[in-house]
Amino acid sequence: MPLLYDQKNLAPIGQQELDEMVKKHGAFLEARVGGSRAVLAYRNLSNLILRGVNLSSADFSGSLLFDCDFRGANLDAASFFAAVLQKSDFSNASLVRGDLRGANLRGTNFSGADMTMADLREGAIARKDRGGNISLMLQPLAAETENKKPAGGYFTEHVDAGDAVFADAKLSRAILRDVNLSNAVLEKADLSLAQLQGACLKDAVLRGADLTGAQTEGADLTGVLRDEFQGLRLEDEGRSLDDAVREHEEWLQSGGAKGKRLDLTRFDLRSEGPGACDFSGRNLAMMKARHGLFYRLRFTGAQLQAAELRDNDFRMARFLRADLRGADFSGSNLMRASLQLALLGPLKLPGGKAINASFSRCNLRFADLTGADLRGVNFSGADLTATDLRGADMEGSGMDGAITQGALMGV
Repeated sequence: MPLLYDQKNLAPIGQQELDEMVKKHGAFLEARVGGSRAVLAYRNLSNLILRGVNLSSADFSGSLLFDCDFRGANLDAASFFAAVLQKSDFSNASLVRGDLRGANLRGTNFSGADMTMADLREGAIARKDRGGNISLMLQPLAAETENKKPAGGYFTEHVDAGDAVFADAKLSRAILRDVNLSNAVLEKADLSLAQLQGACLKDAVLRGADLTGAQTEGADLTGVLRDEFQGLRLEDEGRSLDDAVREHEEWLQSGGAKGKRLDLTRFDLRSEGPGACDFSGRNLAMMKARHGLFYRLRFTGAQLQAAELRDNDFRMARFLRADLRGADFSGSNLMRASLQLALLGPLKLPGGKAINASFSRCNLRFADLTGADLRGVNFSGADLTATDLRGADMEGSGMDGAITQGALMGV
């Protein structure tokens, strides 16, 4: 997860100094004596807390704001020109008319934020060397959009909001031309009258989004998840989810003599509303599913030992404390999935044999595997960008070709 700047090149600001600047900015907004506008340009504010502050019209141009807490903050008309906001939390913040040109928003959380009329056009910072030569400081383009790279390199001044979350956000009349929104979650977002020309929305979630009057000419909408169902449904077969699971449990208990193995290949069981599918606590060992859509589904405490779960969409699914020993998730999309304290160690079989779980070639970006038992798990070719692996037991896990940039490891 490359950054626009190296942290060591920007002067850091401590929490105490920042809090003092916030106070002076408040006085500035109220035209009181001693007030001064918060100018935080070209500084390193990573990991700081700005929850609920009023920094409207503040200047964060070119700053490094990695993993900051802006929840509920008032940032109306603030400038984040060419700033790095990766992994920061702006949920329920107000960024009305915010200047986000050229910013790096990869993996940033804008859930419930008000970004009405925000400007996310391209932008870059020019730098002059000692010889007087001017060059642009550009950020690397996300891998998903390499097909749109300019001639001569993988660099762009376009806004990168890949993997970002804009669920329930207000983006009405926002300028989003040429923005990378691949794999972004725009569920129930207000995109009315937004300018999305040329934007990359590949594999983005647009379920429930309002696109009234939005301009989408030239936008890449490949693989977008919309309201329309995209696979098989249990209702079409005249049976309920409970019926299917009961048949599977009977199949397990009888050693295959009775019941029927659960096969959800190509089913669309996305989570929605109070009657949504919930597999929590159910015995789904050895179930099968391929090319299925299980977005946001709940598998909390479920038994999925030796399950065949290749090439499915498990984005934002919950597997808290689930028993996934020996399960095969190869090729599945588990972006932002929750697997805290999940059991993924070897599944021991009679005769001293064992089956290891596999996340080979999986998208596990921003997933949470804290405290999980990952002994012997196959992560070959998996994307673990910004994955939280703290407290996980990874003894003997295979990491050949895995991407671990920005992953959190250790205790």
